[in-house]
Amino acid sequence: MKKLCFATLAVVAVCLNSLAADLTWLPTTAVWDASSLNWTNSVAGSLTNFAASDNVLFDGTGIAQPVVRLDVGLTPGTVVVDAANDYTFTTNVTGGGITSLTSLTKRNSGKLIVDTDNSFSGPTVIEAGILQIGNGVGRGTLGSSSISNGSALVVSRTGTLL
Repeated sequence: MKKLCFATLAVVAVCLNSLAADLTWLPTTAVWDASSLNWTNSVAGSLTNFAASDNVLFDGTGIAQPVVRLDVGLTPGTVVVDAANDYTFTTNVTGGGITSLTSLTKRNSGKLIVDTDNSFSGPTVIEAGILQIGNGVGRGTLGSSSISNGSALVVSRTGTLL
């Protein structure tokens, strides 16, 4: 008769209080920050604030406020602009922009003007419409990764782009 032995390992469970949410821009103010209730949660359907790693969508829902102020460094999981209307990401402060491993995807026929200096390291994908870097002044960057241009990329800024 053979003897079978089994060893068990202790299992440690880690619980997180907050997971990344899928949010859609539905602004009460023009500021994208962590405290303003400018988003609707696509699962719960309720107004909420942005938290780090949330996936954000700018579509026709929030077009009443198409100029979005990024006055702090933001760390979304993904950023998707999927609107037939135009959006502008802008800032009034140094350091306002998109950071982290974020990816930026531009869809639909509208224009996205990126008038912030960003340091995200994920890809930028232009599937449709126009993605414009800058708005005639010396700021506007897309981060440090690849750009996949399936539509139109426009540069409208002064100074050095890279």
